[in-house]
Order: sequence, then C-alpha cells, then structure tokens
Amino acid sequence: MTPLNSTFTYIATTQPKILDNGDVDVSVALVSNVRGSIQPISGNETIPAVAASRNTGTIKIYASERLTFRMDGGNGSCYVWWQGSLYELVDEMAYVNVLKHFKYIACLVPIAQIPECVKEVIQ
Repeated sequence: MTPLNSTFTYIATTQPKILDNGDVDVSVALVSNVRGSIQPISGNETIPAVAASRNTGTIKIYASERLTFRMDGGNGSCYVWWQGSLYELVDEMAYVNVLKHFKYIACLVPIAQIPECVKEVIQ
C-alpha cells in the first residue's frame, strides 16, 4: 500500500479555435483516471496568488503521473473532479521525495463557471 493508492478523475480541455470559415470549434474535454492522493491545504502552507485570489476551496493533489498542466503552453484548462466538486489546477509544484510523484494546487470552480464541455462529462 502506498500513499498514492486511490484514483481521481482528471479532465483536460482544449482551447476553442476559430476555423477558417469563421465558425468556432468548441472546447473538448479529455477525461482520464489518475492514481494519486488529494488533500486539503493546511493553514501554514503557501497558496499561489491565483488560488488565493479565487477565494474558494483549495486542495493539493499528488499524482503518480505528470498531468498535462495548462495544455499546449497555456491553452485550455485542467481540472480534477473530486467528492462531487470540480477543481481547476492553478499551480504545478516541484516535489522531491522517495516516491516519484507530481504535486499540484487546485481551487474550487463555482458551478456557474464550469465550462459546458466539462459539465457534459461530470453529469
């Protein structure tokens, strides 16, 4: 048994594109299950400015694989579906330990701000 013995749903979205004919190619949600651990942020941990500015629930994520954080050099968004709530990844942090894993910070996405392509896969 390892600390990364549970799974969570990871959702990455593509950036909408404007096609040559002027139509908009909407975002697509890519879904996968990732082995890892999700924990609340403790009061003495540093929270990135982006997460703090959102003023919502903030969590830390330990993943067994590197997540495609901010796909394509900043286009699209990345989310974690956990305990009936959606969290957007806002920071990737270096984490050195005996176990090979990756650490992320994510903040709660208000229901009104959930992208349509993500709503389709979490419902």
